[in-house]
Amino acid sequence: MNTRPGLQSGFMRQCRVLPALCLLAAAPAFAQGTGQTPQRAEKPRAKKVWTEDDLVALRTSSDLYVIEQQRKAAQEQAAREAEQAAIKAAEAERKKQGLPAAKLPATPPTTPVPTRREDIQKRIDELRKTVADLESRLRIAEDADYQAREDQHAEIAARRADLQEQLDRARADLQNMEEKLRAL
Repeated sequence: MNTRPGLQSGFMRQCRVLPALCLLAAAPAFAQGTGQTPQRAEKPRAKKVWTEDDLVALRTSSDLYVIEQQRKAAQEQAAREAEQAAIKAAEAERKKQGLPAAKLPATPPTTPVPTRREDIQKRIDELRKTVADLESRLRIAEDADYQAREDQHAEIAARRADLQEQLDRARADLQNMEEKLRAL
C-alpha cells in the first residue's frame, strides 16, 4: 500500500477537480450553441394584398348578373329621382311666377292605335317584351324585398306596387291589341 496519505488525497482531489474544470470550460460553448438559433436563409413570405382587380377575377356569372341587376335598379332609381326633381323644380318655378300648379296626367299618354295588321303585330311584339321585362323587374323587386333590411321594405313595396300597376296596364294593352288583331 501506499504509505503516503497526501498522495492519495492529492490524486483524488485532482480527479474531482478535473471533471469540474472540463464542465466549466464546456459550459460557455454549450450555452452559446443553444442560446442562438441559426439564421434562416429563406425570406419571410409576403402576404397577398387583394385588390379590386383580384376580386373581379373571382366573380361568378351569378355574381355578375346580380351586380348588373343592382346597377340597372340604381340607374332606374336615379332616373326616377331626376324626374321627380325636375317636376319639383318646374312646380317651384310656376309658383315663383304666380301660376297655378300644373296638373299631371293620371296615366301616361298612349301611342295612337295602329290600324294596319303589320303595325298591330309589331305593337303586340313590343308589348310582350314590355310585359316580360316588367315581370322580370317585379321578381327582382320581390327578391330585393325578401333580402332587404326592415327600414327598406316600405320603399321596395312602393316600387313593387308601381311595377305591378305598369304590368297590369301593359297586359291590358296587349289584350286590346290581340283583340284588335283578331277583329281584322
